[in-house]
Amino acid sequence: MSSPLDGLDRLGARAQRPANRLRIDAEVLAKLEAAIHGQVEPAYRDFLLEHGGLGFDALVRFELPAGCPWGRSGILTELFGRFDGPGDLLTELAHSELGAGWLPIGRDPGGNLLVLRTQHVGGIWFWDHEARPAAADVTSGDVVVTSSGERLYRVAESFSAFLAGLDGRSWEDDGPWTTEGGQADREPGNCS
Repeated sequence: MSSPLDGLDRLGARAQRPANRLRIDAEVLAKLEAAIHGQVEPAYRDFLLEHGGLGFDALVRFELPAGCPWGRSGILTELFGRFDGPGDLLTELAHSELGAGWLPIGRDPGGNLLVLRTQHVGGIWFWDHEARPAAADVTSGDVVVTSSGERLYRVAESFSAFLAGLDGRSWEDDGPWTTEGGQADREPGNCS
């Protein structure tokens, strides 16, 4: 039986900062879950135990089904793991401006975050750190506004669906991303 984790090599996945990498085990996961006051979904737990954290040697695109102010897709450069330094999952959580119920799990080239929602709706969401805070009435099924006014956009219903939807290209291929109809969506690397 295959897992969404099986296809990460198609995206040019590689271990992030192996010299500074710290092992993720049941004790680290318990600390993480205590910090978020809940449990991470099983597919994300499996990812952390197997990979720890990943970077990519390709442009890895994710879709924003309902779009956001700058387009309908973004670029993933890193999935956080445990490191002695920047990109450490627990450090990113501690410095997050998103509040309870949101776990930063990755970032794009502009420093925007992909987050796992650990309460209520669940799923993977995208946060543009430069967007102006929104009024609470903006919340819909595809957009959530946190208690601090930060606006997040739905990416996928689960971590497994998120991984399955990732699309990779070589960094040397600098052509535009296209939609199903062949129209240019926007240039790769222009994430924020």
